[in-house]
Parts: sequence; structure tokens; C-alpha cells
Amino acid sequence: MSALAASYNGTVPAAPALAIMAAGVVVAVLGHIWRSYRVVAVGVAILFLATVLMLISAFIAFHRGEKDPRPAPDFISSVVR
Repeated sequence: MSALAASYNGTVPAAPALAIMAAGVVVAVLGHIWRSYRVVAVGVAILFLATVLMLISAFIAFHRGEKDPRPAPDFISSVVR
């Protein structure tokens, strides 16, 4: 999880979107436990909102010209697996 949240050279971190997604899942599960369809709907809405926010931030990062912070795999290690 910490690898997803790493910020390298000013890239947009994924931690806020992942935290919102986790909160949406928790709210939806609690809604199921409480048998409240409105609470489930709020949890699912939070989950979709986090997904949209992650896509928007990825779009912004792409248009800023940010590169993938992960090291590029070498050809040999990907073939030998």
C-alpha cells in the first residue's frame, strides 16, 4: 500500500484516493450490517467519487508530462520469469 502512495518528483500521490475508497467501502459494509440501503448508497457513491477523483488526477498528471516513478523493468527479467 505504501508503494501506491509514494510521491516521486512531484507526482500526484494515490493515498488520498485510496483512503476515500476505503472509507466508501467501510460505509457501504456498515450500511449492509445496519440494513440501511441509504447508507449503502452513500458508501457506493463515495467509492465512485473516489474513482472519479483518481481518474481526474491521473488525467492532470498526464497532461503535466509526469512520468511513471517506478523503475522500468529490464527485458531479461521479464522474459526469464
